[in-house]
Amino acid sequence: MKKIILTLLLSGSVFAGVERQTNAIQSPTVPHVPTGAIIQDPGFEAGPFGGVWTESSTNFGSPICDIGLCGTGTGTGPNSGNFWAWFGGTSAFEEGAVSQSVTFPGNSFITLNFFLEAPVCNSDGFMEVLVNGNQEYFIDESSSLCNVVGYSAQSVDLSAYSGQTVNLEFHSIINQVGANTVNFFLDDISVDVVDAGPPPVIPSLQTYGIIALVLSLLSLVYIRRNKV
Repeated sequence: MKKIILTLLLSGSVFAGVERQTNAIQSPTVPHVPTGAIIQDPGFEAGPFGGVWTESSTNFGSPICDIGLCGTGTGTGPNSGNFWAWFGGTSAFEEGAVSQSVTFPGNSFITLNFFLEAPVCNSDGFMEVLVNGNQEYFIDESSSLCNVVGYSAQSVDLSAYSGQTVNLEFHSIINQVGANTVNFFLDDISVDVVDAGPPPVIPSLQTYGIIALVLSLLSLVYIRRNKV
C-alpha cells in the first residue's frame, strides 16, 4: 500500500510540473527582415530637417550635412549618396544628435550596422549610440578608428531589445574651446533581423497526463505481481 501511495504522489507531482510548464506563451516565428528595412532614411538623404530623424546641434541646428552645405572638413564626406551626419566640426563646445523611434520584431537576433569615420579625435570629444538612453556603443580618442580617414563598418548587438519599440540615438559631445576640431562622420545605418527560431515544443497537459496514468497503472501491476 505504501508503494501505491508513493506512486500516486509521484504521478501527482508530474501533473503539477506539467501545469507550470504549459503556462508558457509561445511567440510566433518572425521571418528574416532585409537589411535597412527598419531604419527610416538610413543615409540621411532627406537632408537637414527632412522630417524622419529628430535632429539637434548646438552650433549648426542639425548635424546632417552635404558637401555643398558643409564641405568635407578633414574627412571624405558621405559614405554614399549626398548626405551624412557630421558630429563636431567646430572649435567651440558642440553637442549634436540624431534619433528616431524604431520597432524591433520579437523572437529575433538584432544587429545595428552603420558606417563611421573619425578623421580627427582628441580627448575633448566622443560619439555614442544610445538605445532608450542606454549606451550601446562608444568611441573616443582611445579607439583605433580615431584619426583615420575613411569609413569603416560597425556592428552592435541589440538583441536585448527584441520585440520592443525603442528610441535609437546617435549622440556626440565635443568639450573643446579653441582646440583642434574633432570630427565624427556617420552614414548608412541599417538593422539586420534574424529569426531566433520557433520556441521549444512543450507537450500538452493531456499528453503528460496519459503518460503519468500509464506509469501509475504499470506500477500497480508490478506491485500486485510481486505480492503474489
